Amino acid sequence: MTQSNAAFLTKLGWRLISKPTSLWSRVVRSKYCHGLCDVDMFKASSNCSNLWKGIVANAPFVMQGSQVAVGNGQTTLFWNHKWATNHPLIEFWAGNGIASEYLPLSALKQIQAHEVSYQNDLSDALFWNAGPNGNFSIKSSLSIIRNDSHSNPDPHWGLVWSAVAQNRGRFFIWLAMHNRLLCNENRMKRHLTDDSSCGLCNHETESILHMLRDCEHAKVIWNKVCHQRIKQDFFGCNDPKEWIANHAQCPRASNPDSWAITFPLTLWWIWKWRNQSLFIYGANIPLDEVAFIKDKVAETCNALCNERLQAISSIQQQQIYIQWKPPCYGWVALNTDGAAKGCPGAAGAGGILRDHRGICISFFFANLHTCTAIKAELLALKHGLEIAWSKNIQQVDVRLDSKACMQILERDNDYQGPNMQIIKLCKQIILRLEWIVTLTHCYRESNKAADWLSNHGISHDSRLEIDTVPP
Repeated sequence: MTQSNAAFLTKLGWRLISKPTSLWSRVVRSKYCHGLCDVDMFKASSNCSNLWKGIVANAPFVMQGSQVAVGNGQTTLFWNHKWATNHPLIEFWAGNGIASEYLPLSALKQIQAHEVSYQNDLSDALFWNAGPNGNFSIKSSLSIIRNDSHSNPDPHWGLVWSAVAQNRGRFFIWLAMHNRLLCNENRMKRHLTDDSSCGLCNHETESILHMLRDCEHAKVIWNKVCHQRIKQDFFGCNDPKEWIANHAQCPRASNPDSWAITFPLTLWWIWKWRNQSLFIYGANIPLDEVAFIKDKVAETCNALCNERLQAISSIQQQQIYIQWKPPCYGWVALNTDGAAKGCPGAAGAGGILRDHRGICISFFFANLHTCTAIKAELLALKHGLEIAWSKNIQQVDVRLDSKACMQILERDNDYQGPNMQIIKLCKQIILRLEWIVTLTHCYRESNKAADWLSNHGISHDSRLEIDTVPP
């Protein structure tokens, strides 16, 4: 509960700086921040409200999750804002001297990958870097508060949601592994009963493991369902979480797919029949429980088999021949590509302009120092568009082999992320009235020239080199 409250207070702090024109933000900032709107404006005062105290206490999470996308650079503080790396550059400070003496080489290369725009309308923007799409979410805020990035996730939980079972069965397994099923032991802890013994076999304590496996009624079913080779170690584990995880992930029968279905189904029906026997008078429980489970397993196997066959039959393979095709008469084809040897890593950009005869008009390659692959793709597009504009080309057919870039460029202006300013600039260039620009996705095999130029840019020292004679 404390972490949830901190996440919602972090949300309020984020709203203050991400929506500065809203009435609530203006009122609060005028009272406590003297009208300032920045990540370092959160300061407590002696007569502040409990709400403001909570926002200030969780301000470090706001600063940790936010980042600046540099546009014209007018409102970004070089040292104190987080814009080039995952930390403010002042945290790298280690002494006196010029930047190259106390900033690590990796940070310098990421700084060199940034380009400041000289357009006044392309202002700096704040986005939530902790989320996948640049927008704030309680989930990403909780991830920061819990420091999930430095913790090793438990691999057992992935088995729960990949189990071959209905959603109710998966949720049931999740409850069992969390020790949340209402066996008599847990019911007694919650003061729902004063008797923790098993209602079926009168065992002293009905724990989750006893209820699902060790009860005499459950053992009868498991002894008939389990393969002979695993009966010896099947009842040995005393941790319900480990026991469920071990038997859910390992093939334990002659047909592994059948066991993957049998195990969760058997757990579910043991639980259901136990509840019906104890709480429902005259419950309709099958006489041959094992045969009933086997019928359910066969039914599920047939359903999955038919689903797989339908999925396979719906896939139609088609053989196509891929090659670069010249544009229509009067048009110029612009192929661009970006490459990065890591995420982020050493990056380069390249592109080539060719007319309807396939003759090279111009080409370029650039060393982008250190950035991500998606940023390299976008910077390559920006350089290519600027070169095409400088040559007074009227009709340009832009060809990209990155579907991610295509999807981002085809969106409305709702994208929030580290590359949002590059995307805005590319869209501004594309929408100029003096020319016509089309965007087309192409296969990588037809974009080999631009791909070679982008990889050549990684090993080259020039920030941007433009020529008309291909190397």
